[in-house]
Amino acid sequence: MLVRKNLISKKNLWIVTVFFSLIVLQSCIIVKEKAPPPQTEQRIEMSKLRAEATSLLSNDMIVTPDSEIVTYKPKDWFFINTKELKKNESSSEIVSVAANKDYTMAFLVSKVQMPMAMTKLMENDEMIDVARLHFEQKKEKATEQLFIASDIDLMPYGQKEIPIYAFTSMGNTQKVRIALLKTTTNKLYEFALIPLDFTSATPLTDKETLQLFQTILATTLF
Repeated sequence: MLVRKNLISKKNLWIVTVFFSLIVLQSCIIVKEKAPPPQTEQRIEMSKLRAEATSLLSNDMIVTPDSEIVTYKPKDWFFINTKELKKNESSSEIVSVAANKDYTMAFLVSKVQMPMAMTKLMENDEMIDVARLHFEQKKEKATEQLFIASDIDLMPYGQKEIPIYAFTSMGNTQKVRIALLKTTTNKLYEFALIPLDFTSATPLTDKETLQLFQTILATTLF
């Protein structure tokens, strides 16, 4: 991972520590109302996404330790120094964390620790079921009730397909977006676009976050 020097000032250390705990659980919403039913989201053409990439993504690369995946940080976002966070066992699989300047959104890349059941599903290319099991694991770890906010879908990527889904908590309109990338050596990496609520800044709209997420995936190499 490419990390910019002197990225985190002392005044930001508290923010980093707090939103890391949110990233681990990938849940930041108070339970209030009934969960919305899953929705099918609009899929944008791959060629259009790649054409728009220059306006949404920077040239700063994120590379997994095994060099099997290369992706790009969103433009004008900054990397969070995860050196201290990685000392915690629960964060040992994190590859990269980036956030926008308003602290309203974070982009997380991490390696998924897979139980045997998930490994067998992935080896058989049953990626929809892999995504379902992945979400069930998140529900078990979360301190709040989580609900699927969009149907689990397969985003085409050349000869591959990337399972993507979104989830939220009751009473919330912002979604955590998840993509699961299977490498040629049967490793599984998670991309997560996570809403944050540390400031009163206006968050990205749902359309903007969906476009950004799909553009990141369309320009990822793996």
